[in-house]
Amino acid sequence: MDKAMKTRPYLENLGLFLTYKCQVACSHCLVKAGPHRTETVKEDVLYDWIGQAAAYDGRVRSINFTGGEPFIDVTLFRKLCAFCLSKGLFPTSVTNAYWAESYETAVEVLESIPSLLFLQISADEHHQKEIPFKRVKNAILAAQKVKIVSSVVVCTENEKSFAYIDIINKLAEIVDSEQVRTVVTTPSGRASSAGKILQYEMTDCLPQGACGGTTNPVILPSGRVSPCMGPIFELEEDNPMMVGNLFEISLKDVLDAMEINPVLHFIRTWGPAKLYTMLEENGFGNLLPKQFVKDDVCILCKNLISEPKVRAAITELFCDKDLVETVAYGREHYLEENEMVNKLGLN
Repeated sequence: MDKAMKTRPYLENLGLFLTYKCQVACSHCLVKAGPHRTETVKEDVLYDWIGQAAAYDGRVRSINFTGGEPFIDVTLFRKLCAFCLSKGLFPTSVTNAYWAESYETAVEVLESIPSLLFLQISADEHHQKEIPFKRVKNAILAAQKVKIVSSVVVCTENEKSFAYIDIINKLAEIVDSEQVRTVVTTPSGRASSAGKILQYEMTDCLPQGACGGTTNPVILPSGRVSPCMGPIFELEEDNPMMVGNLFEISLKDVLDAMEINPVLHFIRTWGPAKLYTMLEENGFGNLLPKQFVKDDVCILCKNLISEPKVRAAITELFCDKDLVETVAYGREHYLEENEMVNKLGLN
């Protein structure tokens, strides 16, 4: 791993689900959000979790509100953003921009949330089946007007598709290219049952790369803390990267346990392809998939951890003290993070 690939510091950003409710039920939605979902988090619980995040050794610097659609309850969202700032945390949000019916309305909505400092807008062929692209444009221009930093994330199964290229061209007219990020539509959540609707590029080459997504844990409405916003959050709690529920233990205890989790930091440092290779070298190759979604490290990670026999093999491998120490030192060298080395007393 090249040091130039280093992600932002671990735990600097913490995701927080407000709800699974959303105005639309997109065919690719990882969390299966939609109008029919009713799961939310009580307001007092949200304040408590944010307060615990602010108190965690000054490590957490920002809270990224997600869902579902955070703007579905603007009154609550406004209060939570203000509370974050009062606790010294940087409030950010993900949105589908449904609320930006007009430029004027979009400006009005964003001006009503003065504490919000960063906005990530989802824009792709799946969202735009239900939400006119004009609303994405209104949200981007309104963010520019009220001086909220914004970016756009575009999901696609195939960067050569006409629909993807059309979205990218439309965005190029209103936003700088460095503010647009393309991600592979992960075949998980609702996308896992979409069948031929989603046409993925398949390959027999392992998707390479360390996982930057596991730098940002996410608190789910159930109280579980997922190591990332990727598809592994769907898995049961007895997987090697899920360590606790905030309705049972404190956020500090959860984050402390994640800080020394060797499987998590192996994937952060070297990626799931390296884990795949290690499993193969240790005689577990017959349990491993042979076809992969091109460039999608997330679904490879989930597929490895969700298979019971592979999960058991991973648990067995990471009982090895030397491997755990290798992860700690690798994390220190490549990611320049010495917390694991210190907590394990390896200095």
